[in-house]
Amino acid sequence: MKNRKETLKHLSKLLITAIAIAFLIFHIRCPIRWIFSVPCPTCGISRSFSELISGNFSRSLYYHPLTIPAIALFIFALTKDYIKLSKKTEDIILISGSVVLFGVYIIRLLFFYIP
Repeated sequence: MKNRKETLKHLSKLLITAIAIAFLIFHIRCPIRWIFSVPCPTCGISRSFSELISGNFSRSLYYHPLTIPAIALFIFALTKDYIKLSKKTEDIILISGSVVLFGVYIIRLLFFYIP
């Protein structure tokens, strides 16, 4: 049973990564924005990441201020099973990263979103 659970866990991580890569490669617009007409917490990260790779750091921050921490959090979430940390430490990292991401999302919605 544990082996099957681990396999499903790894497959779900692989699927999420494949979807994220497909969104980047095919320039798929945000489905949340398309359905609800409101940007999601990660809206702008693709453009921000593209600008970051190009060396345009100010444009990268303009599109999304948490691109680097969000990428680091995403990589951590995918690899946390291979890093020797206590469960409590993993939870603190993931929860605090999520709280910061949603905090910035609320600030962006309240002060910078123009429908």
